[in-house]
Amino acid sequence: MKLIELADAVDGRLEGDGEIEIARVAGIQEAGAGDVSFVDNAKYVAFVSQCKASALIVAEGLETSFRPLIRTANPYLAFTRAIDLLGGPRERPEPGIHPSAVIGSGVEIAPDAAVMANVVIEDGVSVESGAALYPGVVVGAGGRIGREAIVYPNVTLQADTVIGPRAIIHSGVTLGAEAPETGASPPPSPRVEIGPDVEIGANGTVVGGIRRTTRIGRGTKLDNLVHVDHDVVIGENTVVVAMVTIEPEATIGNRVTLAGQAGIKRGVSVGDGAIIGARSIVTRDVPGGEVWSGIPAISHDKEKRIKAAMMRLPKLYRRVQEIEDKLSGSAENH
Repeated sequence: MKLIELADAVDGRLEGDGEIEIARVAGIQEAGAGDVSFVDNAKYVAFVSQCKASALIVAEGLETSFRPLIRTANPYLAFTRAIDLLGGPRERPEPGIHPSAVIGSGVEIAPDAAVMANVVIEDGVSVESGAALYPGVVVGAGGRIGREAIVYPNVTLQADTVIGPRAIIHSGVTLGAEAPETGASPPPSPRVEIGPDVEIGANGTVVGGIRRTTRIGRGTKLDNLVHVDHDVVIGENTVVVAMVTIEPEATIGNRVTLAGQAGIKRGVSVGDGAIIGARSIVTRDVPGGEVWSGIPAISHDKEKRIKAAMMRLPKLYRRVQEIEDKLSGSAENH
């Protein structure tokens, strides 16, 4: 598309020739003719003068002679939108059911859905319009795959798992895994519910609910190797980074960020808009909108002050030694 069209699509302000044709997106060091790149980090500003891209997306206040530009308050967001616009539609397999697929009784598969080689679909499953099940997928009895959902190879969906519209489940994921605990009452149905537009990264695990449905809300993104235990509820538009562990019965709000390798203890609630730092262990409820970090996690500002004080401990120790030596010498003189 023309640069002026791209600027309008990403809500940016154009500076320079808007008639340039843009075909691709690329990193600032790799970009060439026909590419648009972006700068959203101070360490990459030095590369602007050598950049060979046809255009750059930059912050409003960045001073540079590079032209043409798209200026915006959030270059990263604008570049993400450019990826969607220039990347084209996601490739989907041809509709139809592969002869090697094993289909149970009472299964409903939309005519334009794709069921590929060696897929196993147990009794009573519904596969809605435009959904795609890649090779080796197993869908347990009573499951439902929403319209245009994509389930990549070797994913296991245990019984009574619901996948919402346009959800993306990457390879190696297990949804509805059995919990080691047993309850007196039968498990809920669905045992796992994945909302619309959710994306779950490779080799993640979501354990089926025992007392309530394990639920992941609309638009939430889980990175690779995330573990969500039973009876966990995660809200909408939340980001869970790689290797996070969420223990049973925790409740994670909307627009929360859980950074890499964070751990959420059993039954804890994390409020809307909260941010949990990398490798933090959350042992008590986190109010909405706050930033916590550390082991155990506390307010990030308090954690920074504690770490700053710890860095001064060697100097403080030497001063205490000097004072003790002086006091010891004074005592000996008397």
